[in-house]
Amino acid sequence: MSTTEKIICYLGPSLPLYRAVELCPNVIFRPPARQGDILSDTVEVQPDRIMLIDGEFLQSLSVWHKEIVFALSKEVKVYGAASMGALRAADLWRQGMIGTGLIYDYYRSGKTEDDSEVALLYHCDPKGVYRSLTVPLVNVRSTLWRYSEMLAISVDHQEMLLAAARTIHFAVRTQDKLLKAWEVVLGQNIAAFLVNNLVDQKCLDAEQLLSNYQTLEKDSQSVQPTEKSLSKFFWAQYDRDRRVTIGSTRVEQAHIEGYIALNSIDQHQLFWDSKNFHLAHMLAEMLGVQVSEQEVSEEQYRFINRHGLTAQGQLENWVRENNLTLGEFLLLIIRMATVRRLQHWLCSSLVPIESTKLTLDYLKAHNSYTYWARECAEKEAKMQAKKVDDTLSINAAKPMELALAEHCQKTGLTVDGSVEDFVTEGGFASRYELAVALERLRALE
Repeated sequence: MSTTEKIICYLGPSLPLYRAVELCPNVIFRPPARQGDILSDTVEVQPDRIMLIDGEFLQSLSVWHKEIVFALSKEVKVYGAASMGALRAADLWRQGMIGTGLIYDYYRSGKTEDDSEVALLYHCDPKGVYRSLTVPLVNVRSTLWRYSEMLAISVDHQEMLLAAARTIHFAVRTQDKLLKAWEVVLGQNIAAFLVNNLVDQKCLDAEQLLSNYQTLEKDSQSVQPTEKSLSKFFWAQYDRDRRVTIGSTRVEQAHIEGYIALNSIDQHQLFWDSKNFHLAHMLAEMLGVQVSEQEVSEEQYRFINRHGLTAQGQLENWVRENNLTLGEFLLLIIRMATVRRLQHWLCSSLVPIESTKLTLDYLKAHNSYTYWARECAEKEAKMQAKKVDDTLSINAAKPMELALAEHCQKTGLTVDGSVEDFVTEGGFASRYELAVALERLRALE
């Protein structure tokens, strides 16, 4: 294994952790996987390989097939064995997931299709040590196969013993209950021998994967999936189920949204604006609005300036702190540029006075009109007292960019685009009208 490789292994009761570390000391070991884990680690850790051995069944939602497909689409080598890993590998070998071990063969060959055969009850102590409390059917199946010739157990008797074990729910299938169920068929001595010599096939398969993963290759008939094979529903779940690291705590993004809904005093505005942004982007897509590389670059430039990310490394830190990949950040910028182009089309189709109605209606809808109207009225009263009107002579020698920059410096206002953008988006009919507005304010100084 290359020392630069990043490998994640999801492991629980199938194999003791100390043994796994002996076999693969450089692997990142995680608890049994649940829905969203592989998805989250693929984005956050960006591993080269993922080994799925154990996963949760009842405690949480199980690992989703599509999150494994997502990892495969990112060219991550994904392996499965022993338990949940064997199940998923048997389902996804055509997509390139690599399975190994006897339990994987059981499912791949169709010898069994019952997911519950790998299920068992286990306990995890405060130190993270797992202990199996019941016997999974795959271990029963392997035990009967191993000792069938030595004990002269016919195929019919094997099926009878397996059926007897299956009638015991996995959560209560202890060795004592197996013994009682098998004594009826085999007698006390043979039944006791089998129960005392159960084959731990899960452990054997887990060891096999950890020992040999570097030599394993995907099936020659498999086809690597792409992101195009992932549905719209997947991407919705991607944003909801994905866990991100904030400080030292992993949090589901859905929980962040829920926390905002219950704790932010601005939550109504936030949800209103976020959905309006999405609606605008949907409309742009319906109208076939496309943006050029230049427009995307300009949008990124505006974003960087608006948020003060001009110093070296600040943008990369922002992307990381906001739990985005660089690709996801670029997609966000493209969406913003697309909506901005749609807005510019709207501005070009309006007569100037219509922009005024849009702005004032928005303020009234959000109960902000009276505040800004009073602020403006106070300035107007001072201008009227000083006999300032709308027919001021404009200092043509001063560039508009400089005049606007001086105003921003005095007021703390941020202008992230060009003067032309500010005129269009700010509702001014022309550069001249903006110049008059700036001169009227300067007249109060």
